[in-house]
Amino acid sequence: MPGYSYVKKTTIRWFFLCLMA
Repeated sequence: MPGYSYVKKTTIRWFFLCLMA
């Protein structure tokens, strides 16, 4: 999957944003 890395990175960023919110 070409966009798997991008999706994974975005998901991790979202997760951290939710934690810091």
